[in-house]
Amino acid sequence: MTIPAQVEADATRVGSASGRSGPSPDPWPTSRAWRSPALDGLRAVAVVMVVLFHARVPGLDWGFLGVDLFFVLSGFLITDGLVRAHLGGTGAALTAFWARRVRRLLPASAVVIAAVLVWAMTVAPAYRRESLGADAWWTALYLGNWRFIETSSYFDQQAVPSPLLHMWSLGVEEQFYLVWPLVVAGVWAAIGKRSPRLARVALVVVTALVAAASAALLLRYGRWHLYDRAYMGTDTKVFEPMAGALLALCVVQGRGATWARRAAPALGWAAVALLALLTPSLAGPKGATLLYYQGGAVAFVGLAAVLVAALAIGHVPLLSPALSWATPVYLGRISYGIYLWHWPVALVLAGEGSWSAARTAATLTTSVLLASISYHLVEKPVRTGRLASRRGPARVMLTGLGVTVTLALAASVLGGTPTSSAVNSLVALPGSRGAQTTLVLGDSVPHRLLPELSDAAERRGLTLFSSTAGGCSPLGVVNKVSPSDQRGRRCQGALPARISDGVAAHHPGTIIWWSRYETADSIHQGRLLTPEQPEFWTAQRRQLQLRIGQLTQNGATLVFVATDRPGVGMSSRCTPQSCNPFLRRMVDEDHYRERWNEILRSAAAGNPRVRVVEIDDVYCHDGTTPCDDRNGSGVTVRSDGTHFSDPQMRVTVADAVIDRALAARRD
Repeated sequence: MTIPAQVEADATRVGSASGRSGPSPDPWPTSRAWRSPALDGLRAVAVVMVVLFHARVPGLDWGFLGVDLFFVLSGFLITDGLVRAHLGGTGAALTAFWARRVRRLLPASAVVIAAVLVWAMTVAPAYRRESLGADAWWTALYLGNWRFIETSSYFDQQAVPSPLLHMWSLGVEEQFYLVWPLVVAGVWAAIGKRSPRLARVALVVVTALVAAASAALLLRYGRWHLYDRAYMGTDTKVFEPMAGALLALCVVQGRGATWARRAAPALGWAAVALLALLTPSLAGPKGATLLYYQGGAVAFVGLAAVLVAALAIGHVPLLSPALSWATPVYLGRISYGIYLWHWPVALVLAGEGSWSAARTAATLTTSVLLASISYHLVEKPVRTGRLASRRGPARVMLTGLGVTVTLALAASVLGGTPTSSAVNSLVALPGSRGAQTTLVLGDSVPHRLLPELSDAAERRGLTLFSSTAGGCSPLGVVNKVSPSDQRGRRCQGALPARISDGVAAHHPGTIIWWSRYETADSIHQGRLLTPEQPEFWTAQRRQLQLRIGQLTQNGATLVFVATDRPGVGMSSRCTPQSCNPFLRRMVDEDHYRERWNEILRSAAAGNPRVRVVEIDDVYCHDGTTPCDDRNGSGVTVRSDGTHFSDPQMRVTVADAVIDRALAARRD
């Protein structure tokens, strides 16, 4: 969903002013470099790939690989510029480098974040406020990738995705921009003044080691099936800009440049051919394939680096001229803005059902228009206009800090941020607390129903908020739905805090709990317990009573939706030959679900603030498990057996949940 930020337009410079093909006495002459417009054109190709991917164009499942291409380009251009600066005697001025990054990146991204915040405060449903506030807070600090690893899925959205989800890559890139210049400066301070060549060798070694370690982490997390952690982690993604950095260190000047210039035609077209063969195998309908995490990404990045080298150092017949045309060059220069705007635009224009050529054209056209406006009215004036000439590096850094703090404080008003408690003691949005508010807790089933649940609550004069998370039980314990599952630690970590913050911030009159992960294997006091063990149920009861006390201490009524039966659509996920252990339990060991529901009823019988409601009868038409949940037309309303896929049934179920929760509260 994301593209790394475009580097400065004037950074697309490589080679020497003279364009000599022979070796140079220095690794990088510090004379003025020539421009490679083909790299701007390559950026245009990458950003269009990602836009079309997010527009769900058939056959372009691999469009997300434009992100990887951008990371390679960034590492190449930034490293080339850093080393040239050190050779020219200006490398010590790191504040000047960072000030240029602030000028280049912050104005456009601040406008987009501010637009999302205004929308969140005025138009977005109440249940989305806290998550949008947290998204904006972490994105403004360029740490959004770590936020989205914990809360979202890049390829498999379980509900309406965040309009800032695509900015995870800005976090990776800004973290790279912060640390890598310090590494280059340190090596240069230790070695560069005595021997620039030795400094280059040292940087090559450091770059290769970091890239290798990062690629190894990607493979490890991929092997553990932690795909979002593998895809969006800074440590697992940094091998891509490091590949670009290694390219800059090896082939920009000297013998490497001579060889690259001569071999450019063959290298460029060989890279294109191999990329064309490789990319289809790295993507599928659900995003990156397993091959991507098992070495495919490394192979793609290596080939992309070869292509960048060929275009930057030499001339690739047909390809270089095509990429150097005015239109792709201009699109490349505004690609940062296209990236920033395209994802929010795509969400606004998203439609139900199949792909639409009209929506795709509208997404691309609108994104280009907004990016062009941003480039000429916001980005260029700040970077190269009168505003830039009047501000030195220190003032730019302070201004950037002020803008970031302002965005973070605005995001805190929405809730969900580390500073929200302090801000909300002074400022609170209307209708955000009181008896007419309802807080929903649970797993991916209610999470995906939040739009319909919110509408149902609004029709009944209620404001609905959410502390749901896919794959998590509100119990706040570590779940293990399979031997390799690592998600449960997120459930124990961030989710209980989110729930507590939601209760404290909104003082809801009603809290709805709807989940099915209470029958999954779980870890209590360091021990893995399973439903086959009596200790499991003792621990679950103890944890349940603790959570009930926490949730009702401010007078809220806690309504449990009894865990419902899976439907016949479970056959799409669970066959006799292959089935996740937890799903197998749901299908073949229904007595565990029934036992948990009895525990809930027992808790309700002994506590006037606890109620239990049933929901199976709305869509299950028999008493079996899995149940027959087909509608009158014979269509299965839960295509995967648990999540509601039929639009009409989504509305019906949401209405039933809200009505039954309100009725239970009045009883």
